[in-house]
Amino acid sequence: MQNENLPVHKLVSNNQWGQEAWFKVFNHLATFPNLVTLQLLGPLVICPEFFRGIVEHPGTPFPSLVEFELQFAPETADGRWNYERDDEAIERSRSDPEYKDFWEEWQEDHDEEDQENERHPRESLEPDRDVGVFEDGPYMTDVVRIDQFRSLPEATTLAPFLIDASKAVARIPTLRKFILKHDNMLSDGADLTHYPIVSRVFELWYLKAGMHSSPLKELPCPAVRIPGDAAHINRNRLYWRVDRWKPWDEVVAAWHTLAGPDAKIVFLEEKNWTSYGGGTFRVYEGEF
Repeated sequence: MQNENLPVHKLVSNNQWGQEAWFKVFNHLATFPNLVTLQLLGPLVICPEFFRGIVEHPGTPFPSLVEFELQFAPETADGRWNYERDDEAIERSRSDPEYKDFWEEWQEDHDEEDQENERHPRESLEPDRDVGVFEDGPYMTDVVRIDQFRSLPEATTLAPFLIDASKAVARIPTLRKFILKHDNMLSDGADLTHYPIVSRVFELWYLKAGMHSSPLKELPCPAVRIPGDAAHINRNRLYWRVDRWKPWDEVVAAWHTLAGPDAKIVFLEEKNWTSYGGGTFRVYEGEF
């Protein structure tokens, strides 16, 4: 959703997550005996109970699955949000010298917008300024203006989702690479209106010993590279890509228990990512 002030589309009723379309697709694919790689790219609008069917599967789900990736959206299929607005961080930044230039520029832009609205009130729409969607009207108005501001993870949706994900991985003995991502492959905090004050990034990588983080072949170039991973290829690895927040204790405990006591666990810091190829791929250049 481009405007996060609007109500979320409710695709399924409360507690009816078993009827959600992607839930049904995912659980149907779990019965395929020869499925080795599954990438659900999106971002997909799913319910927080997306992995519940795999956790409660009576048999062995995905008997041959080796690699899995899911990209999920900030909103949920049952009409909720995975993120809220971080008002404290935004207000705190107004008195932070680091963001002085940002807020001065922000104020100038809003002053110019107010002056423009005084000269051209929104009630008198002009064809060269507003886009008609049905011949002579109606017109797009402020209701569809981009306003993406939700960055603070919501515990009631994300925490159960991430805990269920860890339980689902434990049910799939052949799985060697598991990736969860908020949004699409190269999403970053610049997607938000209040960037750089807040950001909305989340990735979780779980790699079993012997599994490389990126394809070994050079072409096509993997979108994300973690060179430091090579030194720990003989261990289970767990990589958290979070920014300005820490996952809840129960979520961290569930995943660290899954990875095992000898696993290499790294929180990937945003300042250590570098984009190359005009932004087509990103390399993590931080210490391990």
